[in-house]
Amino acid sequence: MVYALIFSPTGGTAKAAEGLLSGWEEPVEKVDLCQKKGKGISFRPEDQVLLASPVYGGRIPAAALRRMASFQGNGARAVLLCVYGNRAYDNALAELGAAARRMGLQPVAAVTAVAEHVMDRRIAAGRPDAADQETLKQFGQKIWEKIVSGDTKVPVLPGKEPTGWAKPMGVLPVRSKDCDGCQACETACPVGAYHLAAANRKACLSCQRCVQVCPQGALSLPGWASLGVRAVLSLTARKRKQPELFCKP
Repeated sequence: MVYALIFSPTGGTAKAAEGLLSGWEEPVEKVDLCQKKGKGISFRPEDQVLLASPVYGGRIPAAALRRMASFQGNGARAVLLCVYGNRAYDNALAELGAAARRMGLQPVAAVTAVAEHVMDRRIAAGRPDAADQETLKQFGQKIWEKIVSGDTKVPVLPGKEPTGWAKPMGVLPVRSKDCDGCQACETACPVGAYHLAAANRKACLSCQRCVQVCPQGALSLPGWASLGVRAVLSLTARKRKQPELFCKP
């Protein structure tokens, strides 16, 4: 059985996961890790598991890792997918690999992909695009060939495992006068941080899911944050980064 555990607040990671999984030859049971409730699955040794997460500030969100930790690997093979906003994935692959091993999974391959930057959608706009999806499909086919061959050698992953949990970025979106109090933002927030009455800055991932789902377009980054992000990314995210495959030991 193939399982895909996907943490994708705004859809970029899920889209990249679809591209990668299109190169696999079995049906997939998908688990939405943005859902705050639910019991983890106990996998079988013959299962394959995709762990897919966005990268925020070079780290895997703690919420994603905590929800993954509720699943029992039991020696099943794992494929890692980190999706970032065209700046850098830093130590995220190493962090996700360590999480997989703690779950009892055997990482056999890893992939990085690019999606629109959640804080400035002009960065990597439209990605993963058709070219990315074709590359990810080819990566998926290569990974599937490795799985079918019985090769369980662990790939060399770049970076070092960070210590502790990633701290939430805490840049809360602000509301405009167009807000009609529909509470779509509260319902959608994957960590329960956004509340119309009293939002929790310390819990906020700055994932922008609330901004995306607001039917009135009444939520946006504070002006200071938008300008700061734009200034940093204009220097660090100019060149188009390509998906990468890590499959060899």
